[in-house]
Amino acid sequence: ELPNGCRAGELLHALADRAYGGAAGRVSALLGVCRVAVGDSYVDLDYALQPGDEAAVIPPVSGG
Repeated sequence: ELPNGCRAGELLHALADRAYGGAAGRVSALLGVCRVAVGDSYVDLDYALQPGDEAAVIPPVSGG
């Protein structure tokens, strides 16, 4: 759970802070290249999350 008014960027920081052991730095670096989606739409990092929002962290992908 996150505090009311939390922004999408703060969600990424909270995830990195909760990484186990010495992994926080690596997790933070990985999250720095990820996007956040709420529902079925990408959102900016300053998007204010609302109660009940379902957020997903999307890693960079490539394909062909």
